Amino acid sequence: MKKAYLFNVALLWAGVLFAPVSHAQDADPPVDISVPVGFAVEKWSRSEPIAIDLIANREYGTGIMGATIRNAASDAGEVLLWRYSAGGEKLVARIPAKLVNAVPTVRFDQTGLFGNKLFVTINAGPAGQRKTRLVIVEPHGEFRDAINIYGKNSTQASIEFVSQPNYPAGAYLYDADIGQGQSFYRLDESFNLHQIASHTLPSDRRDIDPMDLKVDPTGRYGGLLTLSDTDRNNDGLSGLYQLQADGEWQTLVPPAPVSERQLQGIAFSDAGPLGSGLYVADAATNNILIASPRGVLEAFAVGFTNPRRVVIGPEGTDMWVADQTGLYRIFSTDPSAPAAREIATGLQSNYPNPFNSSTQIPYRVRASGPVRLVIYNALGQAVRTLVDEFQAAGAYQVSWDGRDRRGGRVANGVYLYRLQAGAVAQVRKMIVLE
Repeated sequence: MKKAYLFNVALLWAGVLFAPVSHAQDADPPVDISVPVGFAVEKWSRSEPIAIDLIANREYGTGIMGATIRNAASDAGEVLLWRYSAGGEKLVARIPAKLVNAVPTVRFDQTGLFGNKLFVTINAGPAGQRKTRLVIVEPHGEFRDAINIYGKNSTQASIEFVSQPNYPAGAYLYDADIGQGQSFYRLDESFNLHQIASHTLPSDRRDIDPMDLKVDPTGRYGGLLTLSDTDRNNDGLSGLYQLQADGEWQTLVPPAPVSERQLQGIAFSDAGPLGSGLYVADAATNNILIASPRGVLEAFAVGFTNPRRVVIGPEGTDMWVADQTGLYRIFSTDPSAPAAREIATGLQSNYPNPFNSSTQIPYRVRASGPVRLVIYNALGQAVRTLVDEFQAAGAYQVSWDGRDRRGGRVANGVYLYRLQAGAVAQVRKMIVLE
């Protein structure tokens, strides 16, 4: 089953880069983001929303709701709530937040348990007295505090709304406090807070800071709440964990040094072109990864700049990614369209494939210009650059001997080769077998 999963992911990676569409007056330069074949990328905003959620509601409208911070950590601090769409962005609300430290979650209640409202979590206050505010934002921008969680130094908080039969209904909250550790709560429909667990960490971790909390609708991951962890606590590790409704932990992806992996945002896809899976924003590799139910990570889209949040639309047709350069939409296209077919003929399949000692990679350059051909491992990390030069239009072929940039033999497995010629990039897969 693992081999089939890896093969399917590798096929998904046989990709093509589409230049993003900018909706600002001045066109943005091409963005170096690669996505699988059958998908395209467009840029929705030049400013980065630090928390996002998809909303489709008659009262609130349709689009991505995102938050930014103005005058952070000052008395004049405030949270700005925006609605993003392909046509631009619109300011929805300004929430005063004196000494605001973080806005980890923007989440819309689609369960109806809390009146289908929009919620924002805010960490604010002076050092040593920082609290977590849960704010409800009405359709026309009015807002009110639903509840405050007081701690010595709250750093992050995540919320997810659950109405599944195997969970008590309500909003599940996870709050990290430097002074008091981590706590897991359930907020009932009357806004009463029930503490489910506290200080319940995996045995190999002394501290976890939550970044994003989501419930699995696919059933492939056990129906557990899933939480990503970044390095806010400065222990140098980042992992991915599952939390059951009783507060018990399971480790999905074991923690690794943040130089190798820094997981900051998660989203589930249940169907459609994206398939059924858990997608993770990784700021260390600047990629969007897919996590299997066994915790195996594979690259899906590469080339972002410190991606922090990822949201997937209904039926798995669209994905939104927020990184330091703005907000992007990855959307499904028809790979049989003439434009897609024309681009796909530039990079050919390598042969032999699989291979053990060497393989040939043929490709065609349609117009003179700079050309780069790079080998990546399955996580999207560069292994070796085979071509990096100006080339005239024509047909080319390059050989790879299965060695990295230091001359060492690479391990067996799936590898990706990516051709960048002008504004167009394509990705295909190969398999190394000894």
